[in-house]
Amino acid sequence: MMRQSKRTKTTGRPRAAIALTGLILCAGLALSGQSPAGGGATSGLSSGSSGVAAISPMSPLTPDSGSNMNLSMTLVPPNYTLGPGDLVAITVYNMPELNRTAVVASKNLHLSYLEQSLPAEGLTTAQLRQEISNALRQQQILVFPQVDVSVLSVQSRPITVIGAVVKPSIIQEYRPITVLEAIIQAGGPAPNAGNTVVVTGPASDLDTVTPANNNAGSSPDPTPAPASSTSFSSQAAASPSGHKITGLVSLALPLTQVLAGTDPRYNITLHAGDYVRLLPGGQVYTAGAVKHPGAFPILAGQTLSIDNLVSLTGGWLPYGKPEKAFIVRHDAAGGTHIIHVNLPRIMNRKDPDVDLRSDDILYIPTSTWKETSLFGAKGLATSAFWALGYLIIK
Repeated sequence: MMRQSKRTKTTGRPRAAIALTGLILCAGLALSGQSPAGGGATSGLSSGSSGVAAISPMSPLTPDSGSNMNLSMTLVPPNYTLGPGDLVAITVYNMPELNRTAVVASKNLHLSYLEQSLPAEGLTTAQLRQEISNALRQQQILVFPQVDVSVLSVQSRPITVIGAVVKPSIIQEYRPITVLEAIIQAGGPAPNAGNTVVVTGPASDLDTVTPANNNAGSSPDPTPAPASSTSFSSQAAASPSGHKITGLVSLALPLTQVLAGTDPRYNITLHAGDYVRLLPGGQVYTAGAVKHPGAFPILAGQTLSIDNLVSLTGGWLPYGKPEKAFIVRHDAAGGTHIIHVNLPRIMNRKDPDVDLRSDDILYIPTSTWKETSLFGAKGLATSAFWALGYLIIK
């Protein structure tokens, strides 16, 4: 009997431990607010008497995994203000049926589950988030809405980059952008680019822009800017220093200074609605007694001097008069200027070299006496050759 009672006590201990463990698990599940099956009987969403869904402030934040969360988001600064055409993603945490991808149309944002459109233009994402939260509470859709707004695409602040660039395009100014950055985003200067960048925009945006003087002594630009000193005050906007068309002002900048990126007087900050146009490179022409007459381009960021041009043409012909050469240059007013140059002295470094401008013509006149003498000598040589051949054959 003693042996049987001891055996009964021994087998009763594991049963008691199993029962105690079960009680502890049930108590833990009850405290955590979940059913034993893990089915979410208490998921943080509660229904009131009016049937309005409410989000508990203690519920975990789990963003929706819908399609709008798969789109790439644009990293805009916190102070960016929305405008017409901007694409935004609206996420309401724990309520995936309220998530939307919407476009700011005109000045408002329309969401199908709200009774009226919300003002959106000129608001930051934080301000729009607050507007949506207030509307959800006022219309008794949610009691504790937790909303997030992110910008997927900026379309309201275009800057157009055209002209002699690799990829003419429209970029968006969602942060401060300089002329250099705009040209880089357009692929950089094309091979046929010149040395002049024209920025066109409202005079109010360019009022504070004061580029340095573009005089002949300091500017390496072979294509002169429209103004020698351009300051976009209200008075200068109507002067020849700035060409004004229907409230727009054009500012010419040397590309070499813009690409350097070190001088803010040239690498200016752009604004939405500005146009950046990189002008094609100019050409200079040679005519007269040169070996290879024609047109020669001035490439971006480069200057073309008489020394370089003579080398490109292969030099002058024997019957030319290089010491009497001259440059034909046209000014902006339509006038023509003749600049006499002595090519042999320039090539021998006895006279200073001359930088050429776009549309300059270098003309080397011919010497009638030299030409006649040369053709006469060639005729005599030809006659002597045929006479010698006749004597040999005979």
